[in-house]
Amino acid sequence: MKSITKIILSAILAVVFLFTCIFVTASLAFGLWLNTYSPVVGKTLVATFTVSELKEDEGGKYIDVTYQPYIQQSAFNYLFKPERGSLAGDKQDFKLYGDSVHIGGPVVQLHSGLVLFNFQTIYKITNIYGRYNLDVDAENTRIITSNFEVNNGIDGIWQLIADSEDSWPTNMFVNSAFLSTPAPIPSVKSQNEQKTYNLYVTATGFIPERIN
Repeated sequence: MKSITKIILSAILAVVFLFTCIFVTASLAFGLWLNTYSPVVGKTLVATFTVSELKEDEGGKYIDVTYQPYIQQSAFNYLFKPERGSLAGDKQDFKLYGDSVHIGGPVVQLHSGLVLFNFQTIYKITNIYGRYNLDVDAENTRIITSNFEVNNGIDGIWQLIADSEDSWPTNMFVNSAFLSTPAPIPSVKSQNEQKTYNLYVTATGFIPERIN
């Protein structure tokens, strides 16, 4: 009898240990993932970018873009010590083949009832790319692909969440997971003219607003 009790107790302890390891590993992975995203707190300025007039070379029509991110506190840090404000990042220059500019990335909306979270939406800018939105033939026959990844691009965990947002257990925590790439930014037509935009993020995605 004692040996049977010992076997049962050992089995219970092994199961508890296994579930503990799984929980700790999952929590660590989730925390590391949250550290790569930022919370959406109202309408937040996340970048400034400047677009040139439409230019052309042997690769086709293109736009020069200067992009400067504003780095926000990570969602993981915001859980424990929420702070508003941002830090201007380094400017980056891109040559985007296309007649329009897109900047954006993944957004995750959590259910409002999750009391452990002091935010409901998180985001990450992952892609800056050009498209020929005004010329379908040019887009279909383009010579050079203009899609640049920033912040390590779209991550596998977000893709998993997006693919299973309507299934259990994802739907217990996530209301929606989607990609937001703002409405195309038409290029400037006159020579040597530039347009500068602020890029904001809200719970519904990214919003560009022209400032000059």
